[in-house]
Amino acid sequence: MKKWFILFLLVVTVGLGVLAYLRWTRTEAEIPEVSYDAPLPEPPALLQEYRCDDGERFSVQVRQGQHVVFWANESARLQPDGDGIFTNGSVTFTRLSETRGHLETPRRTYTNCATEIPLRDSPLQRPGATFLALGHDAGWSVVTFGTDSLIYTSDYSRGEYLFGEVTRTPQANGDRYRARLDSLVLELAITNTACTDSTENQRYPATVIMTYDGVPYPGCGRPLR
Repeated sequence: MKKWFILFLLVVTVGLGVLAYLRWTRTEAEIPEVSYDAPLPEPPALLQEYRCDDGERFSVQVRQGQHVVFWANESARLQPDGDGIFTNGSVTFTRLSETRGHLETPRRTYTNCATEIPLRDSPLQRPGATFLALGHDAGWSVVTFGTDSLIYTSDYSRGEYLFGEVTRTPQANGDRYRARLDSLVLELAITNTACTDSTENQRYPATVIMTYDGVPYPGCGRPLR
């Protein structure tokens, strides 16, 4: 009888140990690992719609320096060919300024065209900026404008994207921002703990974790006002 009792206790102990191990491994898998080296997911392209004086229009899609032009149910992928010029040999788009440009195609030329979406000026220079977060290891930055919007700049300033639907939740030692762009969600977890940027060797008053499309990226930050 004593032998069976000892065997029963042994089985129960082993079973509890297995359950504890499975619970621990599941919990570990649920904790996202902060990556310092993983590249950022591909952000959505910036789309500029140009309207011309004669009523015609065309669009330019910009993603990490690549330009794709859409006009009259046609499209072309263009490569840089000088300052502000993008071409594939038969189609040429010329960027005259941040908001003006013209397009030459085999059948017609679009002139005196403008867009309401400028390519980019520094988010830090725009009125209403409240907080800067940045991570040099993956070349990203985020500038918040209170709860109105935030601007996410990716891949060392090659792409810039405006997120709306911003919510701010105060935390015990910082703030958490959540913003949406179509189906993408960007979150900033800001902790008021000093942070040192290893690339610039510069200290910031806040530590930041940016989560983009479900993947967390570490960085530093500071208030802008």
